[in-house]
Amino acid sequence: MTLLSTIDLRCGLCRQRTSVHRIQSWFCRDGSLNLDLIRPGLPRGLRGLGLEGCSECGYLARDLSERPSRAVRAFFAHQQEQQARRHAKGDGAPCDLEVAAHLAEWLDRPLDAFLAYRELAWNREEFLQSPWTQRDSEEGARARAEMLLARLNAAQSLARAAECTDAEDWVANPIAVAAVRADLLRRARAFEPALALAESALARHRGPSGDEDALQLRDMLALQVRLCRKRSAATHTVYDAYAASPDHAAREAAREAEAKQREARRAAEEQAARAAVAPLRLVERLDAASRGASAGATTDELARIDPALARALTASTPSDAQGALRGLPLPASLVSTLTSCAEAYHWPAQGLLVALAAALAEVIPTTAPRLRAFLDGPAARQALGVAHRVALQPYLVRCLRETTLDDWHYAAPRVADVPPPLWPKAR
Repeated sequence: MTLLSTIDLRCGLCRQRTSVHRIQSWFCRDGSLNLDLIRPGLPRGLRGLGLEGCSECGYLARDLSERPSRAVRAFFAHQQEQQARRHAKGDGAPCDLEVAAHLAEWLDRPLDAFLAYRELAWNREEFLQSPWTQRDSEEGARARAEMLLARLNAAQSLARAAECTDAEDWVANPIAVAAVRADLLRRARAFEPALALAESALARHRGPSGDEDALQLRDMLALQVRLCRKRSAATHTVYDAYAASPDHAAREAAREAEAKQREARRAAEEQAARAAVAPLRLVERLDAASRGASAGATTDELARIDPALARALTASTPSDAQGALRGLPLPASLVSTLTSCAEAYHWPAQGLLVALAAALAEVIPTTAPRLRAFLDGPAARQALGVAHRVALQPYLVRCLRETTLDDWHYAAPRVADVPPPLWPKAR
């Protein structure tokens, strides 16, 4: 689907007011390229070439409002003379695509001429395939002749474009050019030249082993050889060439295996990244609590922002400490360790959280600056004895390093999960 907008402007050649349709957006449907590299769903006609046309004088340009060069003005002056002669003979005017192709040849732009002739051929073919066209009529015969001639001209223009020293992209690859030219010649029913070109290119094809682009060119040339020998001028796609290759099944299996490996690597990287983020949520909460205490936040203010952490920091009995620790989104192994210590040794929840913060700072060194305020804050002053903390911290470090994303109760931080703090962030 193509979305167009109508724009009124003044033609750069005749200076008359005219309207043009410019593409705002277009959607290319899924599908394989044709063997002449036409992509399904692209805008057709002049818009497919990125050109605009003046309805008054026939001037063509990418931006119709720009003043043309002297060479372009000379071409359209010549075009008007030709049109006057055709009109005197009773002949019709050439279509815009034909004018675009002749303009590209006049300006010695063979690649643009190839694109215009190829577009003209497809335009004529679509006309012949329309249900209201009588193929056996004089109009149908003329469209068929124009289609064949356009493809022959496209093949010739592409050969000239490939000879240019500044050729880019696939036009600089002689094997790719041969594959497209062979398709154009075959579609124009020039089977013998197409067969000779495809066989010669196939014999010269020496692509790197395992290179998918090189294998694709090999498939396209091999299909052209088979179609030329059958004298078939039918339309085929790059996928048709791939599906007809002798190693299609093996390459398809390799593609699927590579896709699965790529997906597995992506999932592993995503899980590792999210697993690294999960402990950072706890770091943020501990850091916020310490900054809140330093800023003079009351217990009620802290409880309103982070009730679970406030409960753990204010628990006064072992049973309260166990309940508060179970309310934190921690892995089960850490909750079990901390609640067991609270129950067996009557260690306060604040002290256990200080040991956990110290373990986090060791496992994720980048969090140490943010945890320093918590480790030096009021909770640390009511913490465990040095000996107990030294004994507990290595075990918590090991537990943290053994946790995975699935062990945590949350996967990644979201702004909506954490209400805005009542105190300014630390700088």
